[in-house]
Amino acid sequence: MWNNLSSNIFQWKTIVYNKSTDTFALGIPVDGMDIKYTSPLSIGWIITGKCNLKCMHCYWNEEELPSDEVSADEAMIIASKIITEGIKRVSISWGEPMLRKDLPKIVDYLSDNGVWVIVSTNGLNVSDKLPQLKKLRHIELSLDGATEKIHDYIRPARISWQSISFKNAILGIKAALDMGIKTRVLTTLNIYNYKDIWKMWVLLSNLWVHEWHIGRTTNAWRARFIYNWLMDGVMFNESDLEQLKNDFPNIKIQYNYPSKASKYYGLIIPNWQMATQDYRTWEKIALGSLVEKSFGDFWTEDNFDIRGHYYKWLNLN
Repeated sequence: MWNNLSSNIFQWKTIVYNKSTDTFALGIPVDGMDIKYTSPLSIGWIITGKCNLKCMHCYWNEEELPSDEVSADEAMIIASKIITEGIKRVSISWGEPMLRKDLPKIVDYLSDNGVWVIVSTNGLNVSDKLPQLKKLRHIELSLDGATEKIHDYIRPARISWQSISFKNAILGIKAALDMGIKTRVLTTLNIYNYKDIWKMWVLLSNLWVHEWHIGRTTNAWRARFIYNWLMDGVMFNESDLEQLKNDFPNIKIQYNYPSKASKYYGLIIPNWQMATQDYRTWEKIALGSLVEKSFGDFWTEDNFDIRGHYYKWLNLN
């Protein structure tokens, strides 16, 4: 098993999740205890494939948009398994979770049973939904431009007259902060917005946002057809990140590099399947149904890079 690998650090340590910082760490040694974790620390849940935007780096064409979605009853069964198997953190995302009417019920159920829930959204109808999500304590909103012109060009709505994604994202950020929900802004770099990265900081600073994750467009989904064009000349590296951090210490800034590792990430896809991801191809690897089996049944070294999973979440070298 994974906890017998390397220096056996996991055999005698507890693992502590800090909800305020959204991080895991090795805790106090437990004498005489061999703690074995039989499920992921954190898992992603693709709760729906439906989306109301057609972002240029994601699913633009209607025919490519995934249509699978579990029912409300099925979603609650999955939530129950997350709770009973001790998964500490769930990131609900992709396509647009706010389109599910049962999202508040799922969030409440998980939160009431000790699971830290993060919802990632494009922000188009967040401010309308947030009053129903009072128990949500962490939200991620996408903002890809410092101006309406740039953001709405990158993230247009599927219905033309609803192309107000920038205004709605700003309203969503303000609403989440007013409710005391920890708010993280996600920005995907491309040829249209990378030169405005410092303007983005000014905008976020004025909104009193304290967490900002910057990522690169990945060579997947619709972007696979236009990736070279979207990223032509895009310059942002570790030195730029450090400069941002030094100039603007009031915002926690993280630069998310596309991972070069595969199978370390646990994922629930919309048809009940437990899955992981091959980062060479960006394809989801379906492992089997969660209807009759548990997360632990799939949490094996054949299916996952389990050591890589724990080292990633514990930020170990």
